[in-house]
Amino acid sequence: MNTYYIYLTIQYVIVFGLLFQCRRMLMNWKNKKHGALFFYSMVTLINSAGYLGEMQATNVESAVLCRQFAYLGKSFVAYALLLFVIYYCGLEKRIKPYMMIPLIFVHIFTYINVLTMKVNHLYYASYSFTEEGMFPHILTVRGVWHHIYDSVIVVYIIYGSYHLIKKYLNDKNQKTRKCTGCIIISIIFQSVFFVLEAAKVADPFDLTVISYGIAALLISVALNRFDLMDTSKIAEDFVVERLEEAIIAVDIKGEISFFNKLAIKIFPELESNPIETIAEVKKALNGEDLLVHDGRKYRSEEKELKDGDSVVGYAYVFIDETERLAYLEELEIQKQRADDANKAKSAFLANMSHDIRTPINAVLGMDEMILRESSEDNILSYATDIQMAGKTLLSLINDILDFSKVEEGKMEIIPVQYELSSLVGDLVNLIKDRAVKKGLSLRTEVNENIPHLLYGDEIRIKQCVLNLLTNAVKYTHEGEVNLLVDYESKGENILLKFKVIDTGIGMKAEDMEALFSPFDRIEEERNRNIEGTGLGMSIVKNLLSLMDSELEVHSEYGKGSEFSFEIMQVVVDTQPVGDVAKRYNAMQSERKQYHQLFTAPSARILVVDDTEANLVVVENLLKRTEIKIDTATSGRDAIGLADTYAYDCIFIDHMMPEMDGIETLEEIRKLTLNENTPCIVLTANAVSGVREKYLEAGFSDYMSKPVDGERLEKLLYAKLPDEKCVEYIEESSDPENVEMPEEVRTISAIDVDEGIKNCGSAEGFLSVLKVFHDTAIKKADEIETLYNSKDIDGYTIKVHALKSAARIIGAQSLSEQARLLEEAGKNSDTIFIEQNTDTLLANYRSLNKELSFLDGNDKDKEKISDELLKDAYETLLEACNTMDYGMAEDIIKAVMDYSLVEEDKNRFEKINDALLQLDWDEIENQINGRM
Repeated sequence: MNTYYIYLTIQYVIVFGLLFQCRRMLMNWKNKKHGALFFYSMVTLINSAGYLGEMQATNVESAVLCRQFAYLGKSFVAYALLLFVIYYCGLEKRIKPYMMIPLIFVHIFTYINVLTMKVNHLYYASYSFTEEGMFPHILTVRGVWHHIYDSVIVVYIIYGSYHLIKKYLNDKNQKTRKCTGCIIISIIFQSVFFVLEAAKVADPFDLTVISYGIAALLISVALNRFDLMDTSKIAEDFVVERLEEAIIAVDIKGEISFFNKLAIKIFPELESNPIETIAEVKKALNGEDLLVHDGRKYRSEEKELKDGDSVVGYAYVFIDETERLAYLEELEIQKQRADDANKAKSAFLANMSHDIRTPINAVLGMDEMILRESSEDNILSYATDIQMAGKTLLSLINDILDFSKVEEGKMEIIPVQYELSSLVGDLVNLIKDRAVKKGLSLRTEVNENIPHLLYGDEIRIKQCVLNLLTNAVKYTHEGEVNLLVDYESKGENILLKFKVIDTGIGMKAEDMEALFSPFDRIEEERNRNIEGTGLGMSIVKNLLSLMDSELEVHSEYGKGSEFSFEIMQVVVDTQPVGDVAKRYNAMQSERKQYHQLFTAPSARILVVDDTEANLVVVENLLKRTEIKIDTATSGRDAIGLADTYAYDCIFIDHMMPEMDGIETLEEIRKLTLNENTPCIVLTANAVSGVREKYLEAGFSDYMSKPVDGERLEKLLYAKLPDEKCVEYIEESSDPENVEMPEEVRTISAIDVDEGIKNCGSAEGFLSVLKVFHDTAIKKADEIETLYNSKDIDGYTIKVHALKSAARIIGAQSLSEQARLLEEAGKNSDTIFIEQNTDTLLANYRSLNKELSFLDGNDKDKEKISDELLKDAYETLLEACNTMDYGMAEDIIKAVMDYSLVEEDKNRFEKINDALLQLDWDEIENQINGRM
């Protein structure tokens, strides 16, 4: 009897334990594994509760009823446990629906047999009720279906145990291995009790009921103990199922172990046909194109799944890129629109540049001829003012049109040495006429103690002050405009102070913020008749910021305004500026009279431009060089001339009707007479990047309009054949009194009398000799380079030039050597060239070394300081970046007036040669090699 109560107590504990477990599972039910465990726990609870009732039954009717209730659960316990094992081991992808449906009917049929045990004998062959033994109970004899059903359960046990053991052996995660081990133990526990029950070891007790209940509780405890069904796992599953990425996980053997909802949406046959689906997945992974499904685009990735250092499987991830790609596509469309707009703007600016600079070219060209040919001081003064105003206008146009600098933040500060009186004088000349026309008094006060020679960005400072003066005159209707210039010493530097005061209309306090806004104008209605874009003050603010300064503004509405700024400048010469007006006028009166750089009466060039005024300008600028100049107003005319005459150089305007400059160049290159003639684009297009564009198109060089006469001559001097150019020698007032250096007479390789005869005078001979010496190093290097590279044609041209140059200075032997090598080059006699080139170069360089006395006596020159030399290199680099020929030339001239060490002297000579060739890359290379 005691044993009975022990069993009864165990049943009560199991029932209440299962009841609690079912409640907990119902609350945390999130996936199929949860559902299977709940199903297993629920049918086990029904089985245990029914058997508990049977143990306490007192008659056959109640006992049969309790057993029928118990079998409502017991008939499905094995099936529920099988489902749990399937989901736990990830076998659901392999089990087809048609395999599980027949099995459920086996269990339903079993329950129906128990439910109708009174009228059929398939499950129980017979049954009876007895009150003998420990407690009243039903006696049964097993029927045929009972044995079949037991066989099915044995199959379940074998199948489930196999896959659980397999999972245990393959699983690398220690936590899940332990959980799997507990489940295996529970299966073994049930199997042992199943065998004991079959042998009726504990008759009349049904040991399988106890084993089912204990096993269910054990499995639940194992899952909870190893965190496989806790909140974090549920949350993880929740997140994974809602990811916008499709995820498919396979084990190391390639068998599917997991996939989320999006994966089954993209690959619907994952469950029904996993092998072919995985093959399709791998094909998508290996393909270069995106996977497209239902209008969505997916990028695929393969990730290794590791447990520590061991690879346990792979995750195939498909990331939805639809929105991102659509966004990128929209960005590309917007970028294309922006590029198109940018190109349109570039074209507009190029056209504007051309249209504005073309008439300025004519004005400044004609003005240059006035400066060259007039001797009247008042006319020259007017012409100088026109030139200065025109160049300032060009400077402003360049700033506005070079949009790349503005939009990309590339506006630069380029410091140079400048004369303060020149800066102030230019400002006064630019603004005085406008002030006078409005009846205003323009007053200038400059502290006479300010050092006269400073170092800073003169152009930007002048631009800032000019904007302030222009605004002052614009908005002042009566009274005066004052320009005050003062300074404050700061060690070796000074703080240069500018102040512009007017008696104009002034500004309201609330309008101050709009003062620096681009294109905004204060009190638009009131000032509608005042010209301007509203850019001026914004430009001033930005320029001052680049120079570490800022604009101070004080204004009283109706009474006037005061604008001022202070800027640090380096002092080059401490001598006081004194009377600015007198110094400026004296500088203007010291202008050098023009003389040409060379003459070339045997040279012939072609100039092509659709604007006749531009052709006249070029003709006049080159008049004294005696060059024969042919002109054409269209590309067609130019091609006709180029097919008739061989030219030494051709200038071609870019923007011409019908056939532009590039098209004209392409046709000229097809003509035998001029296929190798240097062609230079002559254009008013000054937008950034056009130089590279023209060089890529096949032009030899680039020259912008308006044409600078001095630069034009230097460019031609570099491009024309050496034998056709004779350097211009200004006649001495007493040529016979020119002193011939003694060193010349000692050079045996030169016949001095022959040289004087060839050059026309002793002075001319010395001048030509100096040019020969200055260019010898470069030209010898060029001959050697062409010789080493086997460029026979180029080599022949260079030795031909040496032949002529040597003959002119009386170096007959060197000239004859060059002549023989020229003939060898024309005849392709490479053996003669190889045998005699080294001798030619040695004699050439030896002669040049003997002429080194022409370099001048550096002992009489002041030695240049390291700081000044460094500034010169840095400023040259800035001039190179902006292709500012005038600035570069001024710096070279200034530096060569100092005594230099041999290395720097040679470097500046190479830089000067490169400048004559407009070879900005070589200049930059030379500077970088020094810095």
